[in-house]
Amino acid sequence: NGPLNKPIDKRGTIRFPFRLKMAAISAAAVVLTLGVIMVPVYVGTRSQLAKVHGDRLLGMARGATPVVNADSLDVIAAKGQETTAFRDSRSALLHAWVANGASESDLVNGLAVVRADRTGAWRVLVHASWQAGQAQYARRWVSPPGLSDSMEIGREAYTGVYVTDEGSLLSAEVPVRRPDGSIAGFIVATLRADQFLSELRWQLIRFTPFPLVALLLALGLSYWGAARLTRGLDEVTRQTDAVAMGQLRHELHYIAADEIGAMAESVRRMTVGLRS
Repeated sequence: NGPLNKPIDKRGTIRFPFRLKMAAISAAAVVLTLGVIMVPVYVGTRSQLAKVHGDRLLGMARGATPVVNADSLDVIAAKGQETTAFRDSRSALLHAWVANGASESDLVNGLAVVRADRTGAWRVLVHASWQAGQAQYARRWVSPPGLSDSMEIGREAYTGVYVTDEGSLLSAEVPVRRPDGSIAGFIVATLRADQFLSELRWQLIRFTPFPLVALLLALGLSYWGAARLTRGLDEVTRQTDAVAMGQLRHELHYIAADEIGAMAESVRRMTVGLRS
């Protein structure tokens, strides 16, 4: 008998035991389930918070419309910022913002009045936190996502949370109308969304220990169950190896009321048959 006639062991080396595979599958199932649950919860809660704060911003902007006179906006547009109309409008915006429960640190773009210039470009006409002559007034104002269409048709609206260089923001706008119904400008209220988003993330972080416990339980139970399953397979494998080596007196003692137990019983009957 040369080397070519020797039986080849095709079982190979076990690199990743079955019990670890079962534990990994269970862990993946738990992680996937948590993702399916937590992601919609986060997105839904974030949207709900955005709606609540959007309504709040709309209320602030509406509250400023009685104190921001359309005629004053026309005066500012025609004569510039060195006017009583500018000073009064700016003071009114700041008082309206603070009176509605916001702080000056939350202003970002706070309460402002924007208006299209002769070229159709949007400009900030007066801003609650900007002094007269600041460079920001010379820049073109770009409407946040979700406000362009409503401003085109002269309707109030608010945005969802959007991200800029200044962080996560939320904006709302309300038109300021002249007595004839035409629009003299839009009061725009903008709030930092980072604070309530941070609170939301903190709530999710506080919930984290519970998924971790579930993950550890899944790992432990699956590993324990797989170990019980593979114990029977190991014993059956040792018995078949012994029979293959001619050790017919080797006994298989594994008994279980499942498929592995049935297989063990079949191997026992085979061994008894070979002995006879």
